[in-house]
Amino acid sequence: MVPSCVPATAFETSGAKLTAKDMEAFISHPRVLGLGEVMDYVATVEGDGEMLDKLHLFRHHPIDGHAPTLTGDALNAYCVAGPTTDHECITYEEVLEKLRKGLRIHLRLGSANRNIEEIMKKIAEDNLPTRRMSFCTDDKHLADIREEGHINYIVRRAVANGIPPIKAIQMATINTADAYGIRHYGAVAPGYRADLVLFDNLTDFNPQFVITDGKVFEPSVDTHIKPDPKIYNSVHLAPRKPDVLKMPISGKANIIRLIPKELVTALDVEEVYTENGLFVPKNGLQKLAVLERHHASGRVGLGILRGFDIHNGAIATTVGHDSHNLVVVGDNDADMLTAVDVLEECGGGYVVVSKGEVLAKLILSVAGLMSDAPMENILKHQRELLAAAESLGIHTESDPFITLSFIALPVIPDVRLTDMGLFNVRTMEFFNKINQ
Repeated sequence: MVPSCVPATAFETSGAKLTAKDMEAFISHPRVLGLGEVMDYVATVEGDGEMLDKLHLFRHHPIDGHAPTLTGDALNAYCVAGPTTDHECITYEEVLEKLRKGLRIHLRLGSANRNIEEIMKKIAEDNLPTRRMSFCTDDKHLADIREEGHINYIVRRAVANGIPPIKAIQMATINTADAYGIRHYGAVAPGYRADLVLFDNLTDFNPQFVITDGKVFEPSVDTHIKPDPKIYNSVHLAPRKPDVLKMPISGKANIIRLIPKELVTALDVEEVYTENGLFVPKNGLQKLAVLERHHASGRVGLGILRGFDIHNGAIATTVGHDSHNLVVVGDNDADMLTAVDVLEECGGGYVVVSKGEVLAKLILSVAGLMSDAPMENILKHQRELLAAAESLGIHTESDPFITLSFIALPVIPDVRLTDMGLFNVRTMEFFNKINQ
């Protein structure tokens, strides 16, 4: 699917901009099925010309949606514009409305968002037809995939929550092939490609072996691919002054509150602890910063976060959906700046810092998003990161690094932080825009 939103909105700084004109070269590519998730649902509903140009270009192809909490006439307008799927349902009622309006639903279960199981239970209780439902992960860490599985894990959880095994298998196979118009895939029948996975039972779904295109799949000994050198060295930060993270506060402050097992956030407004007119992390509140890292503009968005109980440290990443600026959160400026320095030096990744010391680090040198290291090395560093984050006091019900990566995505309600400032997704307006 060709990305529809680069950047996701106009309220952040990305490394590039992808227009409808740019997409024309991809539409006939044999690997391209359609248009990737249309995240800027406000621009879509309001009939923004550039967005409508993209949708019109792919009008005869599948178009993935992204419309969290959208309802009523706004959802009607969104559907009319062209998206055919949605993976952002937060409630069962949202699933029902979107199904009734013709959207196909992807039930998402990844490393950060774990709320879908309650929706699965309701689907089973109401015996809701599932032929227009599929599964997706939408961000799952390698360690979780290794430990739990991928789509097979979601099939397992669907059955555990009452969805009949055959329906769950359909949701993972033929439903998805139908959704994307992939002919001759997704079923065991004459004329269908022999892509099969054999399980030992229909409860645990433990894969025994895999057949692809009629041949037993044998993993290659050498699966290492070296990316193009030009997508390394992607972290371009402006020089930083020692006071870059200072955050003046007068009166009540706007706070981003994480919601357990969810990607959505909430807005809290309350008095916070200050010293000399500056915010000081305390009482479960952390300082949050997003640094523009593509053009060395020096833009830094600052905010306050509730939900990461960090003590004496900071965590940071260059995976910051979807513009992937550098996101850092902590309870003191010194450790936050150290974390930023570490990621700048290594070319991107994840890092945990405490009292000036790097406790754990995973280098993602490919665009600051991916690693070219062997899988076992990545898993080792990932385990160390999670242990280090826990040692700082971060006890979330979701993966803290995946959660952190979504904090800068200004298309999931209610409140986000971009390099341009604190952003209200409901109104598509800044609380305090940066004018650098």
